[in-house]
Amino acid sequence: MPSLDLARIRSEFPALAGGSVFLDNAGGSQVLRRVADRVHEYLLSSSVQLGASYAVSELASQRVLEARRAVALLINAAHDEEVVIGAATTALMFLITQALAASAPATRSSSPTATTRPISAAGCDCSSRAP
Repeated sequence: MPSLDLARIRSEFPALAGGSVFLDNAGGSQVLRRVADRVHEYLLSSSVQLGASYAVSELASQRVLEARRAVALLINAAHDEEVVIGAATTALMFLITQALAASAPATRSSSPTATTRPISAAGCDCSSRAP
């Protein structure tokens, strides 16, 4: 079995060139140079509203769709629509839990006047907004 070329692998991660050791969780993971380069290119050339009819928006929409398809292939999803791309896993998990909580019937807590209400990603109580 061939051995891993750790020097080559480390050279793919610019943050590792500084000699630091990172023992972070996934939220602090280091980024491959080629990923940083693609994000840099996207942000400087096509970071616009998706779904519009002008050329740069169509390009950006195509790039996001290609990324979603690539992730679907990587994780063996049956359809690329099963893939959700967001800013951070923690924020996405929060939204999933809030959606599940909103779809469940309200439950009483130990307090006789409190009920469980959905909270938005911004942290506001969505069920008590004034019209």
